[in-house]
Amino acid sequence: MLLLLLAYAQITNGSPITNIAVASTPSATSENDDSGRTLYNIIWSSLATIFACVWTAVHRNIPGPSQGRLSRVLDMVGVVVGTLLVPEWVLAGAVRQYLNARSLGKQLEAARADATKAWDAKRQSLLELRKPGDRDERSRTTAGSKEQSTEVLVEVKEKDGMSLKQRTSLTSRADDMEELGAEQLALLESTLAVEDGIGRLGGEWNTRHGFFIIMGGFHYYKDGKPLFPLSRHDVVELVRAGDLVPPTDDEIRGWSQGDALSKLIAIIQTLWFVIQCIARRVEGLAITQLEIMTLAYTTIVFVMYVCWWYKPLNVNGPVRVAAKRLPKAIPVEHRSQFWTHVEIVVGSHDRLVDMREQAYVPPFYTGGEAGGPPLNSNDALSGGIAVVAAMIFGAVHCAAWNYAFPTAVEMHIWRIGAAAIVAVPGAMAVASVVALGLQRTILQDVGNIFMVAVFGVSGPVYVVARILLLGLSFATLRMLPPGAYQAVQWTLKIPHFA
Repeated sequence: MLLLLLAYAQITNGSPITNIAVASTPSATSENDDSGRTLYNIIWSSLATIFACVWTAVHRNIPGPSQGRLSRVLDMVGVVVGTLLVPEWVLAGAVRQYLNARSLGKQLEAARADATKAWDAKRQSLLELRKPGDRDERSRTTAGSKEQSTEVLVEVKEKDGMSLKQRTSLTSRADDMEELGAEQLALLESTLAVEDGIGRLGGEWNTRHGFFIIMGGFHYYKDGKPLFPLSRHDVVELVRAGDLVPPTDDEIRGWSQGDALSKLIAIIQTLWFVIQCIARRVEGLAITQLEIMTLAYTTIVFVMYVCWWYKPLNVNGPVRVAAKRLPKAIPVEHRSQFWTHVEIVVGSHDRLVDMREQAYVPPFYTGGEAGGPPLNSNDALSGGIAVVAAMIFGAVHCAAWNYAFPTAVEMHIWRIGAAAIVAVPGAMAVASVVALGLQRTILQDVGNIFMVAVFGVSGPVYVVARILLLGLSFATLRMLPPGAYQAVQWTLKIPHFA
């Protein structure tokens, strides 16, 4: 499609309509003039900015170990296309993922503190067991424990007929307590030495680790075969048990295929485009509808950059974790296909995802609690931000309200489409709030019907409006006003001496 658009730009670079319009205005700059812009420049600048924004801003989740190359490519394309078609919805997911990653990082750090206390307590108890000055007292304690154990076992024998061999085996464990304590202490000291040697003993969990876990950074393996990704609950339990230490920030950055420099270049490209649009506005030069649409994308994608700054980019595989004992299943509500799609639109679909049934983390998974409530604070906050962003996205399109259009019909279609993408997100937000407010009341069914009706009508309207605006952004390039080909005179903006 990009090649076709560029070919179209080259073919129409000297169209009679454009040349006549330029010739009729002596002050205008021709599109073939070296001091101005060409149609090719306008298209390329807009598409390059959109591509730089979307491609570098999208941080896909980690593919599964058994996922094929084609499936990985299709998932990536799906996320990019979703960002192009509904950037405000993807933005809501980015905000929700950041909030979940931040809260998960704090939760993991608290679990690590609990594990550290437990390890210290166990180490101290083993050290106490090995103190030579307490040998006599330990012997008396051990003897007392043996006598107590014997009495209990005799009582059990009288009731259940336990054999003498079994009783002797159980009571003899008290004799080996000191030797067992020494072995445990040696093993613990060895483990601590290994962890300290690789620099992870005091490693802290943070937001970057939260992102890494949410996007499927740890994967269960058993007998050399992948099972399923670790959920946030699984990782917290392993950390609390002292069975999982965090990778360092440098290790996660090494697994990531993006860095701050590449993101900074994309941000500079975006900011340069915005500055050019502002400068053209100040000089009174025409801005094309395609540039207005590109400017709307930059407002959305810039917030994505902020939300996903700490999220690793394009990690190709997870870290393997031995499945010594599989986690307990978390009950997840199973809803109909229709209500599942409704929850996907609202943004509460994470609670329906059971990682035990997944070969890899779904593309638009944002790290919510499985089996949780329909709406939590992170969902509400991210949804509110998405509504505001969607309305700003539509309002930027409204900036071309009085622009020149080839025909009056195209002008009216643009206005209706711009107004629709401003109003629809607000209507969906109101319907969602009303439906959630009526939950667990006698009017619950009424609220659900109201939300379904609003979503059923406004959803298709929004999609059609977006498609029409996208089509008009390119269709209007066939007849641009003369001022659209004039370039900003940057030399006049720089202070200098005459």
